[in-house]
Amino acid sequence: MKGERKYILILVAIFVIMVAVEYNAPKPVNWSASFSKKDKIPYGCYVLFDYLSDIFPGKEISSSNRPLYNTLEDNDEHHTNYIIINEYLQIDTLDLIYLTDYVKKGNSVFIAADSYEGPLADTLKLSTGTQYNLNVLKNDSISLNFSNPSLHSEKNFKYKNGSVENYFTRFDSSRTTILGTNSKDKVTYIKVTFGEGAFYLSTVPYAFTNYNAIKGNNGEYMYRALSCLPVANTIWDEYYKPNTHKEDETPLRFILETPALQSAYYLLIIGLILYIVFEGKRRQRIIPVILPLKNTSLEFVETIGRLYYQKGTNSGIAHEKIMFFFDHIRSTYNINTNILDSSFYESLSIKTLIPVDELKKLFTFINQVQAASAVDESTLMELSNQIETFYHKTK
Repeated sequence: MKGERKYILILVAIFVIMVAVEYNAPKPVNWSASFSKKDKIPYGCYVLFDYLSDIFPGKEISSSNRPLYNTLEDNDEHHTNYIIINEYLQIDTLDLIYLTDYVKKGNSVFIAADSYEGPLADTLKLSTGTQYNLNVLKNDSISLNFSNPSLHSEKNFKYKNGSVENYFTRFDSSRTTILGTNSKDKVTYIKVTFGEGAFYLSTVPYAFTNYNAIKGNNGEYMYRALSCLPVANTIWDEYYKPNTHKEDETPLRFILETPALQSAYYLLIIGLILYIVFEGKRRQRIIPVILPLKNTSLEFVETIGRLYYQKGTNSGIAHEKIMFFFDHIRSTYNINTNILDSSFYESLSIKTLIPVDELKKLFTFINQVQAASAVDESTLMELSNQIETFYHKTK
């Protein structure tokens, strides 16, 4: 027990040290795009979601983790907002039916995505493109601003190279109002009237992330873009985000996604495997092979037979063979050999399948040998052959 306790304490100590070191180590910046209200990483939307209470003062701000059709199928409200931000937006036909019905009733939908494809683009007659900048060494290559004089800023909003390159190449001008452009005079923000409501569509989702919210005056861009929407109760989408609705949150997933816990978890598994391997080797003993007990009766008879044979006493050999034969019948067939009557022969015949006549002939010969004063070698050989024949037939 003392040896086991020592190994366990060492493993626990290593585990605690690894957790402490990993927990206190500098965390690398996570540059993945989540666009989630929960994430404070550069490309999360924690800051924007916190702004919503200021953009829509006094109104209810809620979030949805379900598809559009689940969220809107029982929604009869009018004059509310729905905000969806993601790099790639996949809205199927069923979602689009509920979304367009929602807008027709007088509600507003704000969507920011790099490109618009599928049923939504077909319905609103949209297409998008990308203005690539070959000068990758220039960080602030493209800037944004608003076309509406009430929203326009004297100073453009500048962004990191490659983050706001997308723009609209086609839209239905009969019901579309241009709200914003970039420094290349490409349209990046529009309002599309639809029934009694409107779609507010942007091609620069990264402009609404934490990284740009705290860079220069870019936080003002988010505020002005969303202030185009009516001041109303607002639903924030958490479903159309990268991987958020495709994977379940489990304790193991949380451990594996936390660097400190992940290292400690793998270390614990490796330590347990090493403990099982080396501790098992140390304690395991060779299991001795226990041979089954041998039937030494035949060997005993052979030994006694050789002894009598060497002394030349055939009667003794015959006596031992007969005695062993009777003992075999008693132990194997559970038949009494003291009285050799008709009942004895019938019972033995049933159990050995040897005819009664053959059995009577065998035991008559045995009685003759027992009654003889001397036994010659031929008689001994005959006795041995008849007994061996019985053994052979009953196998």
